[in-house]
Amino acid sequence: MVAIEPDRLGQSGLELAAMLKHLRNQAGLSGVRLAARCHMSQSKISRLEGNKLRPSLVDVEQILRGVDASPAVAAEVMAMARIAQTEWQDRKALHRKGLDKKQLELAGLEAVTRPTRPRASGAPLVWSRSRRSS
Repeated sequence: MVAIEPDRLGQSGLELAAMLKHLRNQAGLSGVRLAARCHMSQSKISRLEGNKLRPSLVDVEQILRGVDASPAVAAEVMAMARIAQTEWQDRKALHRKGLDKKQLELAGLEAVTRPTRPRASGAPLVWSRSRRSS
């Protein structure tokens, strides 16, 4: 399983979308022409490039063939697509289990807590809710 760093969440999809658009532009193709080569609609190409639609691995392969990407570039882009796919699946699983809500709840608790005494070496840290003055 690929570990996704929290500060990188969402970045792989953006990077993949930007790379697909870059490859189309580099090939000198319009969205309409690439769509015809890939047997997709122009609006689907636009949504993929704008990160509005998650591409399947098959979609990415079709686009790579449509822009005549070199094997090295194709391998790099497919690796990006696999990472993005893993990230989306992980996020979907967390949402399905409700863990995203639990994480937000815990983050809220952490925001209103503070240590109650200095920590001696080896002693456990004790937390309490901070009191807010009105």
